[in-house]
Amino acid sequence: MMHQAKLDKVWEDFLSEGEESSLMLLEEVAQACHRKARKTAKLRQFRMAYNPVTEEDSRTDMDRIRALETFASSRRFRTPSKFAASEAFTSFASVSLAETKEITNFDQLNAQGVTMQKLLVDKLLVLVERLQTAHGSTARFEETPMKSFEASCEKILRKYHGDVARHTDLVRQSIMFDRIQDIADCLQTLMEDREVVIVSLKNRLAGRDKVKNLGHVRDVCLKARLITEQTRFYGICAFVCEIRLVLTCLQSAATTSMLKDLKGYRRMHQVNISIRCLLFWSRLDCSAWIRRLKHHKIHKLSRVLVETLAETGREAGSLNSLFRSAAHTLTDEERHKDLLRQRCLFAGDTLGKRLQELQHAVKKSSASSVLFTSIPCTLAMQKTWFKALLIIWGIFYAVRGFGEGGLWQTYMRKQVFQVRSARMIVLQRRQDSVSAGGNYSLQLGWMLNGCKTSSAVQGVEDGDIFYFSFPSLESANAFYFITDSRSGTEGRDPVRFRLDVTSASGSPWQLANTSWTLKSGTKCDWDRYNAACIPRWDETYPTDLQRGAENVISLVTPLYMAAGTVFFLFPVVLGCFSGPIVSILGRPRMGVVCFSFAFWGTGVLGIAAAISSAVHGDSAGVALLFFLLGWGSSTTGLSLVFWEEKFLPTVLFNACITVVASISFYFITLGGGNFQFPITGLVLLVSWMAVQLMRRRAIHRAWLGIEDDVKYYNEVWRALTADQGTMGQVKKLKQIVASGSEAWSKGAICQLQRGEPGHGISSLQRPMGYDAARITCLDQLYNQAMLLELPFLRKVKELLKRWGGLVQEKAGDESEIRWVRYEGQETAALHGWARLKGFDRSIEKLHRSYKGKVWRLLDVVRQSMVFESLEEIVRCLKGICEDQELVILRVKNRFDPDFTSQQSGAYRDVCLNVRLDNEETHRLGVNFHVCELQLSLKDYKSWAMHSNGHQRYVAYRNTRAE
Repeated sequence: MMHQAKLDKVWEDFLSEGEESSLMLLEEVAQACHRKARKTAKLRQFRMAYNPVTEEDSRTDMDRIRALETFASSRRFRTPSKFAASEAFTSFASVSLAETKEITNFDQLNAQGVTMQKLLVDKLLVLVERLQTAHGSTARFEETPMKSFEASCEKILRKYHGDVARHTDLVRQSIMFDRIQDIADCLQTLMEDREVVIVSLKNRLAGRDKVKNLGHVRDVCLKARLITEQTRFYGICAFVCEIRLVLTCLQSAATTSMLKDLKGYRRMHQVNISIRCLLFWSRLDCSAWIRRLKHHKIHKLSRVLVETLAETGREAGSLNSLFRSAAHTLTDEERHKDLLRQRCLFAGDTLGKRLQELQHAVKKSSASSVLFTSIPCTLAMQKTWFKALLIIWGIFYAVRGFGEGGLWQTYMRKQVFQVRSARMIVLQRRQDSVSAGGNYSLQLGWMLNGCKTSSAVQGVEDGDIFYFSFPSLESANAFYFITDSRSGTEGRDPVRFRLDVTSASGSPWQLANTSWTLKSGTKCDWDRYNAACIPRWDETYPTDLQRGAENVISLVTPLYMAAGTVFFLFPVVLGCFSGPIVSILGRPRMGVVCFSFAFWGTGVLGIAAAISSAVHGDSAGVALLFFLLGWGSSTTGLSLVFWEEKFLPTVLFNACITVVASISFYFITLGGGNFQFPITGLVLLVSWMAVQLMRRRAIHRAWLGIEDDVKYYNEVWRALTADQGTMGQVKKLKQIVASGSEAWSKGAICQLQRGEPGHGISSLQRPMGYDAARITCLDQLYNQAMLLELPFLRKVKELLKRWGGLVQEKAGDESEIRWVRYEGQETAALHGWARLKGFDRSIEKLHRSYKGKVWRLLDVVRQSMVFESLEEIVRCLKGICEDQELVILRVKNRFDPDFTSQQSGAYRDVCLNVRLDNEETHRLGVNFHVCELQLSLKDYKSWAMHSNGHQRYVAYRNTRAE
C-alpha cells in the first residue's frame, strides 16, 4: 500500500531523532498495563445490574466491572455518588435490572454512548491539564465526535456479524503528543487513575507489530471503562470507550484520502453475506406468534388475562410506574435525567416487544375467539371452565373413537364377518337380452385380509339368484367370484348384483328373507361415521371377460378413506387434551396452537381423503364431501392461529359447511339411507350460539352498570337544551367546529417523528418497509410523551388561568372535593392533573381499534379542562384556535345535538387533538407529537370522577372491547 509506505517513512524519520530509549520505556509500561488488563478473547459491552448508589455499593461496582473482564487487581475505594435518582426511577429500575447482561440493542448502546461522550471528554480534559502541569507534557486534546450511525451499523454487520455487544469504539477520543516519553507518562497516569479501568491495550508503536496488515496509523490504542459518580448514576460504568494516544507527526501525515483508503483496506476482511441474510430474515420475525411463556408471569391487563414473557413483562410494568409518575412532582431536569437513565439501562424496544407478545390476547371482541362471561375479555384458553370443557370433549371423542365398539376398533377389525351361506342376486347381466336360467356356472369364495380362506364353491342357480353353501362357518372381509369357464357365456356374466350372507346352517334356498344380511353390492360407499361399507348396485361391476377369471370385491375400508372417517380422531383428541394441558403449564399461546390442531389437522386429512377419492374413481359426492369438510376445518384451525379475530365467524362457517355437506351426502348421494346427524357440526353450531348468548349477556350486564350514569348525563343534557341561552352556545360551538379546517372532522392524523436533514433511508432499511415519517415504535412514542408531558401541562395551566377554568381542591381535612377557579398558584390541596396513558390501556387500544399501528395512538399525553358553563367552553375554544403555540388537528364535538351519545355512555365534552409547537418542543424534538385536550363541563366531570362513573364506563368499554 502506497499510503502505508508514506506513514512508515515518517515513522522511521521520527525514530532517527533519538526516540529509541523512550520507545523501550513505552513498551515496558504497555506490557505492565497489558498484564493488568487481562483482556478476554472478545471484549463486549455490558449493562450493569442496577443498585441504588451507596458507599459500599461503589466498591461493589468496581469489583463487578473487574469481574466482567476477570480482573484480579485490588479493590479501589469510591466515595458515594452525589447524584440521587428520583423515587419513580428507583422503584422501576430496582425491579427490572437485577442482572448484568450484554447489550444486544443498538438504541441502548447509542444512548449510553451519547451520555458517555461528554463524561469522557470532561475526564480527558482534566487528564491533559494534569499532564501538562505535572510532567510538562506536550499533550493536546480535541474532542472527536461519536462514530456515526451508518459507520457503526456497517462495522457491526461486517466485522461483528450483527453482535452489537462487540462494538466497543462508538465513543472514541484521541490525545496527541510530540514525544514518545509523553505517551508513556500518559499511559502510566491512566493506569494509576482510580476512575479509569483499562481492559485492553494495543501498542502499535512497537516495532514487532505487523503494521502493514493492520491498515492503521501507528498509535497506542486503549479500551477503557470510566467509573465515576456520574457513570454509576447513569448505569454506564461498564461502557467500553476507545482512547488513542497518537504522535502528532503521524497524525499530521495521515491525510483524509489516506485515512479513507486505509479504512477501505480494513473493510475487505469484514464482509459476511450469510450473516446479512440471516439478519434480514430475523427482521421478518416469522415465528413471532410462538412464544415461550411462564405460568407465574401471566398478568392481568385491565380485566384481560394476557400472556407475557417474564423479563419484558417486568420491565414494561416498571417503566409504567416511571412514565406515569405525577407530572407536577418532577422538574424538567429530573424528568430528562430519568429518561436518559432509562435509555441507558433498557433496550429500546421493551414496549415494542410487549406489544407483540400481547397481540393474541387483546382482540376486537365483535369477531374474535374471546368468550364473554363475568370477565368479559378473557382469552378462552385461560378460563378454567373452558379447559375443563375441552378435556371433557377430548374424553368423549376418545371413548367414542377408541372405546369398546368405537370407530377405531371397528376399523381395526377390518370389517370381518362370519358366514355359512350366501346368495347373489343378479340385477343385471352383461347383455340385457339374455334371460335367466340356462345352467350358468358361477363359483364364489371368501378372502380374509387378502388371503383365500376356502376354495370356491359352485352356486345353485334359481333364476337370477345364486345360492352358495359352505361346509363350515367362515370369517371373511372380502369375496371373489369366478365366471363360467365355457366359451360363449360372456353375455350372462353378472355386472350388477347384491350379496347377502347368513351364519345359519341348512339349505340356503329354504331360509327366510329375515335370515339374510345385506353385505355387499357391485361397489361400496363408506359410511361417514363408522367407515363401514354401504352396499351400492346402481353402477355396473367391470366383470372380467376372460372365462374362468376371478373377480375380487373387498369390504375393507381403504386407507385413504379411513383418513377422512377414522383417523380424524387423532388430531381431535390430541388437540382437546394438549391445548388445556399446555395452557395449564404456563404456555397459553402454545395451548391455542395445540387446540387449533383439532381443526386444521382434521382438515388436512379430509382434503387428502378427497384427493385420493377422486384419484381412485369414487363417486363425486364422496370426494366433494371430504373436500368441503376438510376446507372448513382447515380454515377454522388456521384462523385460530394466524387470524384469531375471525375465529368465531369461521366456526359458524365450518358448522354450516359440516351440516349441509353431511345432509346432502346422505340424501343425495346415498338416497337417504343410513342417515346420521353430523355430531361435529352440531357441537360447533351450539358452541357458536353459546358464545353469542354469553356476549349479549355480558354486554347487557355492563350496560346495566352504567344505566344510572346514562340517566344522569341525559338529565344534564336535557337541562342544558331546555335553556335557550345554552342552546345558543351549542349552536355557536357547532359553528366554530364547522368553520375550522376540514381536517378537524375528517382528516386522518398520526404521530410523526421529526425528520433530520441529511439522513436518508439506507439500502438495508428500504426492503424492511421502513417509514421515515410515522412513529412505529411504542418506546419512541412514550419517550416523546415523557418529554412533552410537562410543557403541555404548563400550557394547559396557562389556558386555565386565562379562560377561567376550574380545578379540584380539597377543603381542609375533609374528604369533600370542590371546584375552584385556577389562579396559577400550586398548592398541596390541588390535584387531578392527568397522567400519561398506561401501557396496558395503550396496548388494548392499539389491538382493539388500531390493528397494532402505534402512530394512530394520539392520547398518550392528555389533559382535561373543566368549565362552569358552555359559554366558557366556547370562549376557551376560540382562544385555542387563536393560540400561536397550539395546532389543532381534529375536534370531536360531543355537544353537537346530532352526536350519538350512546357511543360515549351519554358523556359529552369537546375533545381536541393538538400539537404544541413552541421553542421548547422544537428543542426537545417533540413538536410533532399529538396530544389530547378535553374541554368538559363541571356537571359531567364531577359525576364521572367522584361517583365512580368513569370506572363503570371503563368496565363497559372493556366488555365491548373498545
